[in-house]
Amino acid sequence: MDRPAASGMFVGAMSPTFSAAGAEFLQHYARDAQIRWSLEDLAAQREFVNTRLVDCQWLDWSTASAALQLVQAVHAQTSLGAHEKYDALVLAGPIVELIEPTTLFRQAVSPLRPGGKLIGLMPCLRDNSPESEHFMRHAAAMLWPYYTGEELVEMLRENGLREDSRASGFTAIPQFNDAVSQR
Repeated sequence: MDRPAASGMFVGAMSPTFSAAGAEFLQHYARDAQIRWSLEDLAAQREFVNTRLVDCQWLDWSTASAALQLVQAVHAQTSLGAHEKYDALVLAGPIVELIEPTTLFRQAVSPLRPGGKLIGLMPCLRDNSPESEHFMRHAAAMLWPYYTGEELVEMLRENGLREDSRASGFTAIPQFNDAVSQR
């Protein structure tokens, strides 16, 4: 990655401002999700995840409590400590905006069985177009860095994971883009 990761995301250590900023982010996440995503977007996300979890024993990292536990594990420089192994792990919700993707992917390897699936709903940019570049600069200044789908796939590979191109895709979320642009 040739872009600096100066943001509210946590790389390897907890930011001293997490207690206020991170707690506020988690507190308001459910409300903010209604601004970012329409009911149709949320239904499509559930459908995407649910179709990939059929007959799987899976671990859910999409909740605010899972996000808090993961931030604490990253701060302590340990893994989350899941004793069981799972067929799938869901990465979505606040955690994908609080922890850098590389750190998150590294944490996600441990609880997966060999051949396990990582199912993620991660905000990303479609490409390096001028429009995406403008959004990326604006979001990094106001929120946190966004990566292209290609950069996220590269980060997966760097952590020993691989993309299933049959199950991957990019879906534009106009309501989210509008919400960010209005900030």
